[in-house]
Amino acid sequence: MILRIRLPNGATERVTLSPTDSLQHLGAKIEALDKMHGQFSLYSDIRFTQPFVFQRARHGDIIFLKGTAKQTTPTKPKSTSPLPSPPSTSHQPAAAAAAAAAAAASASSAASAPAPASASASASAPAPAPAAAAASNPPQSNPSASTSSTSNPNAPEDPASWRPRCRHGPRGMCEYCMPKEDKRERYQNELAKWKGRGMSVAVMEALEALKTKITAQPQAHATAVQVDTKAAEQFQAYIVRTAFQQQRLGICYGDVTESGETRVLAIYEPPQSGTDQCYNLDEQGDMTTRADALAAMMGMQRVGIVFSARPRKCILSGMDVVFAAHMAKHLTEQQKKAFVVLVVTTAETGQTLFEAYQISDLAMQMYADNIFEHHHKQKPNSGRVLCKEDVLVEGKDTKKVHTEFFLLNVPIKSCDSWLRTCFPVENRDLAPQAPADLRKTLAEQTLSYTQRLSDFHALLFLSNMFDMNTDMPALLSAIKEGQDIGEGFRLMIDGMASSS
Repeated sequence: MILRIRLPNGATERVTLSPTDSLQHLGAKIEALDKMHGQFSLYSDIRFTQPFVFQRARHGDIIFLKGTAKQTTPTKPKSTSPLPSPPSTSHQPAAAAAAAAAAAASASSAASAPAPASASASASAPAPAPAAAAASNPPQSNPSASTSSTSNPNAPEDPASWRPRCRHGPRGMCEYCMPKEDKRERYQNELAKWKGRGMSVAVMEALEALKTKITAQPQAHATAVQVDTKAAEQFQAYIVRTAFQQQRLGICYGDVTESGETRVLAIYEPPQSGTDQCYNLDEQGDMTTRADALAAMMGMQRVGIVFSARPRKCILSGMDVVFAAHMAKHLTEQQKKAFVVLVVTTAETGQTLFEAYQISDLAMQMYADNIFEHHHKQKPNSGRVLCKEDVLVEGKDTKKVHTEFFLLNVPIKSCDSWLRTCFPVENRDLAPQAPADLRKTLAEQTLSYTQRLSDFHALLFLSNMFDMNTDMPALLSAIKEGQDIGEGFRLMIDGMASSS
């Protein structure tokens, strides 16, 4: 839904609301426009007699703001037309003297007259006034720029953003304040009117062409996925320890080899509160942001997710597919091709399985087009993805699609990362991190001090104390290159480890 916002200065803005937005979301989006000073009120009429009721709002309605709008100091773009140069005074002394006398007389009369009269007199000044100004003042270095700045004081600095003020009534519309609709949605709504009315073959073909056709992708982009053995065992051990009664999810960091294989070198577990049925991420705060920054400093990026699941009939549930697409939505197209999904589950024999998949390009595109239902509305252990609109699966309309259409098998291999995995993983209820864990990590005398700190989880723990913009880049640079971290870092880290 698009609402028009009429500012106190007469300008019109637009805000777009989703069906789940509330009045608070509307207020936040109006504040994001950065057009008002302080508090403001919403009204449905231009005289501010009818307060705005959010429940009655419809697409295209106009809202009038009562308050103080921010003032801008616009300037008209420079004129490209040449202006005549001011007349020279060296060869016409008599004319210059007469013009100066006329200017003095007009100035004295303007000073003795009231303000409105002077304004009207200046507006109807005769033609010799510019000559008088040129005679009494030295010539400007750029007369064209100074003259053009006063021709239209209402023009903004950017010529492309300037438009005339709306002059229609409160219920009218013009090309500047008319809501912009989705052409595809409007076309689809027009075609839908023909349903049940004996529509022609052309209309039926047009309706079918608008639907998404579900097809399987022939091959995965990643040729294989290499998972660090110690990181996988560390994630798997905690799942086995809880007997799969608390499902977990981790974010995989790594890189891509020249042969197109995705490498998982570290696994970060964000704040979560999983159940025996599915994982459930909590609100992501500062720690996840620091984890992304640390990975980037080490030359790594997000390359996938890993989660646990109880034994079930489907490989990946509809929730898993949609959530995987959600986690990859901010990645570039090249990074999406390396994004993998790792699943830890148990077989009928009780053996723990570690499997790797990729989500198809079609699933990524359908998520971007908002065709999938939200992952919270998907069933955690169902092998079907719920859609908001009908899609074509093997020539039939349906809103439930088997997840196998969106899955691609990826061979999984083991590798050894240069990072250690001795430090406890963050955000675990049964094994919380403590300074004693750092003291234990630093107590290993067989390794150098730099090698002892080469642990992703230990470095994330230290980022609580060090600055992410200055300290951590210097520390990670020394660790990555195998150099000494310096006496200052050692004193602070040892002091943090010795604290109780």
